[in-house]
Amino acid sequence: MTTAPATDFVAAPPCRLGAVGIGILIFNALTLTLWGARLFKPDFLAGPLIPCLALALLPGSLIALLFRHKLAHTFYRVGLAGGLLVYLVLKKTLAPDRLWALLTDWQLLAAGAFCLAIPIFIGAWRWQMLLCGQKFTIGFWTIFRLTLVSYFFNTFIPGANGGDIYRFYQLAKIKAVPASTAATTVLLDRFLGTPALMLCVLIGVAANLGAGDGAAWAQYHYLVRFLGGAAAIALGGSLLLLAGSLGLHSFTARLEEKIPGGKALAKVTAALAAYREQPRLIIGAAAISAAMHAATLAAFWFFGQAAKMQEIGVSQYLFLVFAGLSINYIPVSPGGIGLGELGFETLFQMAPPFLADNGAAAATMMIGYRLAMLFYGAMGWLLYVGGKHRLDEGEIKIGE
Repeated sequence: MTTAPATDFVAAPPCRLGAVGIGILIFNALTLTLWGARLFKPDFLAGPLIPCLALALLPGSLIALLFRHKLAHTFYRVGLAGGLLVYLVLKKTLAPDRLWALLTDWQLLAAGAFCLAIPIFIGAWRWQMLLCGQKFTIGFWTIFRLTLVSYFFNTFIPGANGGDIYRFYQLAKIKAVPASTAATTVLLDRFLGTPALMLCVLIGVAANLGAGDGAAWAQYHYLVRFLGGAAAIALGGSLLLLAGSLGLHSFTARLEEKIPGGKALAKVTAALAAYREQPRLIIGAAAISAAMHAATLAAFWFFGQAAKMQEIGVSQYLFLVFAGLSINYIPVSPGGIGLGELGFETLFQMAPPFLADNGAAAATMMIGYRLAMLFYGAMGWLLYVGGKHRLDEGEIKIGE
């Protein structure tokens, strides 16, 4: 009895991806039909949003249906980003004249880009501090080089965690560095920025709880209270999680043989436990995150001025920018492209003085941010193609 030859993914029987492709194609046809018949309510759905999204999802649907290959996920995400950008262009949120004003005001654009270099330096320093807490010493410029290359992965590779995976890999491939330690330093480095970020949002919220009459003000106050509540929950949760994770090793050790991945979890919490005796290091690493956020805020202020933002105060920037960046980090489109611009437009339109032009300026401001990050990502790419992306055994000292 002979066995049937193995088939590749083209000849595979129908699977979940194929079903998803069929479902989205049906959804596209239905929504485009309803849109053409002007049956959508409320009115904003009667604009170009529906056809832009439907057509943006078409390439991924065809890949899923015809080839049933996981590459369809990437096409969905890239298509969604492109569809949202086309939508913003068609509704004149991203207008050529405003984009040109941003690009030609090179002093403000350069000032914003310079401010965004500060979080890169501080981020490298914070990661170096966390590595020292695990008794691994790496020179600052080596850490800075790896950080820049991680920005290349975050900027050019679809997905939000490419840079973290790269940093983890470079550490874990060193024989003397346990994989659990590598994962712990990278995850903790990402996590420590959260308390300072939420504190910035709460300060901005507290400064914007003033009175105002009318429906627009009522909507704005609802937004402020909602963001304040979300920030307070996130701040409390992050502090509890940080405090708890530093003392979880004894608990996870008991689960080591009882749950899937228990051994890996126990190793990570054991590495976290090493910071229990170093509270100053953790507090210091979290504190310098505030400087990173301040520099990011300054960068957006410069980009906003270049994009002709009107009558938006610093306290409004303080929570609107970070709320917009939180939307941008939702892993729907690569790097949040399109989604971030739409989020910034919506948030700044809702803020006094309630100008539609401020929504367009906010979306353009986000383009300035992307251009700056593209520049730093390109620097990381140059290091990568130049072979400077590897961490060698001789660049790390152990037990110092």
